[in-house]
Amino acid sequence: MDGHGPPRDNANHAWILHIAHALAPQGRASVLMADGAATGLRPSEQRIRERLVREDLVECVVALPPGLFPHVRISCCLWLLNRDKSPHRGWGAADRRKQILFVNARTAYETMSGSRQRRLAADGVGRVLRTLSAWRGAPTMQGEAPARYENDPGWCTSLSTAEVADAGYVLLPVVHALEPADEHTAARERVEELKWDLYGKFEKSHALERDLRRLLDEL
Repeated sequence: MDGHGPPRDNANHAWILHIAHALAPQGRASVLMADGAATGLRPSEQRIRERLVREDLVECVVALPPGLFPHVRISCCLWLLNRDKSPHRGWGAADRRKQILFVNARTAYETMSGSRQRRLAADGVGRVLRTLSAWRGAPTMQGEAPARYENDPGWCTSLSTAEVADAGYVLLPVVHALEPADEHTAARERVEELKWDLYGKFEKSHALERDLRRLLDEL
């Protein structure tokens, strides 16, 4: 991936490039990344996502519910990288080369008893795993025969890398796995997205303030 280095002020893509470079011929990896890694508009970020897609390293991106991590309010996605998406033992019978699965699990959470802290709901985790198994053509975790994969509006969609390219190499599942048109539901989800995006900007603002104070103290 030479010539496509990450921005110096953002370590998101540095982790992805490091892990992608280390993958074995049939290597797989999962990486937890802030949403910005999937949507960043800077040319350097877009080039890195383009390279990952063109080299067919992105297997699946799962949009996680906001508020899972008490130390950060920025929404996150789980990226699954895979060097070999062809049918093979231990992965699945489906040929998913040049395809990417997007899963929108933003609402798959429950609130922990006695607090406002969120966690992934057990049925949400199971649904993500079943969706991924069906897409791969692999048995479920319980050893059941592979289910037939189908796109489920608002939950999951499978796109070709050419379609992802046409979408500007944006890898955020909520962009691709869209709910059927429902004005009220869409409005609520948009408010929720904006709220967590604002929380993230607050945290970035605090980080910039700390850096600025440190630089001023060094003068």
